[in-house]
Order: sequence, then structure tokens, then C-alpha cells
Amino acid sequence: MAKIDSLTHKSKRARDHLDHIPRLVEKYKQAVLSAAFRGDLTPIKRNTVSTENAWKVAELSTIADIGTGATPKRGTEKYYHEGTIPWVTSGCVNDPIVNNAEEYITPTAIQETNCEIYPVGTLLVAMYGEGKTRGKVSRLGIAAATNQALAAIMVHPGGPAEPNFVLWYLRSKYLELREQAAGGVQPNLNLGILKRQALPLPPKSEQEQIVRRIESAFTWIDRLAADATSARKLIDHLDQSILAKAFRGELVPQNSSDEPASSLLEHILIERATHKPAKKALAHELKDVT
Repeated sequence: MAKIDSLTHKSKRARDHLDHIPRLVEKYKQAVLSAAFRGDLTPIKRNTVSTENAWKVAELSTIADIGTGATPKRGTEKYYHEGTIPWVTSGCVNDPIVNNAEEYITPTAIQETNCEIYPVGTLLVAMYGEGKTRGKVSRLGIAAATNQALAAIMVHPGGPAEPNFVLWYLRSKYLELREQAAGGVQPNLNLGILKRQALPLPPKSEQEQIVRRIESAFTWIDRLAADATSARKLIDHLDQSILAKAFRGELVPQNSSDEPASSLLEHILIERATHKPAKKALAHELKDVT
């Protein structure tokens, strides 16, 4: 029994450590993003005289077109029946890239409502949504229309900002964006808040370098997290294996003259069964006496 207690205690301690990994992963990712947009991931020598490598600041509205979508009236058959145009809602931002839609609308819906088809590469920000959805950022992997709960950000091609740099910057501001939301029971972001977001803009070559280093760091972090998840599952199997070995008598050295654990268990069960009638008889006798 002592051997079982010792082993299960060790596995519990390992399990407790592994259970902290998801929280540490999120903290480490946030630390990577904070360092990236301070310039710490790209220690390029800054020229104090020349503006060649200087970081500028620009509002999001100056480097991108920002819009939103709409929900075609439900029950209007011509807007949904045999629709061919992907139409996405705020739940899609839980995926880093939106490659499919749960609903489709028709060209008539595009013509008669405020819906607009946004191109591949458009950034999507959830302006409201339950739980952790509000403030999340994703990217369209398909051309699609959106509902009014999503802001669509189309970074100007050939402009001063790289789309992926803007994507990662907005992700780094997830908590701040959530705090800026206004409203009562369900606070919402709005296009005005997004348009006023100030972005640091290093030279485009440095933006590209920052994106590469963020993605490399996140890949490494996700690999560690996956290894921790696998280890957590192995520990659960280990506990079962310990118990199985214990009842086979394999945890401690066995004396050849000792009876097997299975025989001992059989004896215990027989003894309990034979003692039950005796206990009942004794109970009846005591009852008669009283």
C-alpha cells in the first residue's frame, strides 16, 4: 500500500504541474507579443539622426478600410434559399483562419441589404459576442460576407503596413480592446473604437521580420503545449497501470512461498461472506435480550 501511495503521489504532483501549462502558455504568448511591438524581437540599430529605421504611429483608419456587414432578414427566402455566398458570424473568429461558413446567402441579399463580400485576407474583429469572443481577431481564407457583429479590416495594398503585422498587433491588444467596449449587460466594440486604434509602424522589412519571429515563437510554444497534453494523458494511463501491477503483485519483490494476490482476494471475499450470517445472528440475539 505504501508503494502505491508513493507512486500515486508522484503522478498527482506531475499532473498538477502539467495542469498549469495552458495558463503559462497564454502568458508566454502575451509576453512574446508585448516584446514584439516594443521592438525587442528585432534589435535593429536605431539611427537617432536619420528616420530610416524609426517607428511611426498611425491610426488604423489611415492604413486600412474598415467596414461591417449585416444580417439579411430571416424568413426572406430569396436571401437564403440556395445561397452560394459564404456568410460568417462572430463565432468564426475562434479559428485563426476562416475557411468555411455555416450559412450561405444569395446575390439578391448582397444587392438589397448592407451585406458586402470581403476578399481573402480581410481581417475580422468580433465587436461583440459571448464569453471570450469579443475582441478576437481572425482572417478570411475565403471571400465572404459577414454579419454586423464583425468588423472587416482591409489593409491598403502597397501601404505602409503589412496585413499580417496588423493582424498580430490587434491580437496583442485583445484585452485592451475588450476593456474599451461599452454597453450594459453585453458590452460592445464599435467601428469608431477600432478606427482610432494607434499602431506602431516600423519599416515594412522589419514588420515582416517581426511577424516571422512571432510565428516561430508561437509554433514552438504550441509544440510544448501539445507535448504537455500528451504527457497529461500518459499520467492518467500510468495510474491505471500502477493499480493493475499492484493487484498482480508486481510493485514489490515477491516471496515464492506467498500466495498470489488473486488467492488472497478470494479468501477475503469468502471470509466476509461467512461472517455476514454470524453478524446477523448476533444482532438477533442482542435484540431478544433487550
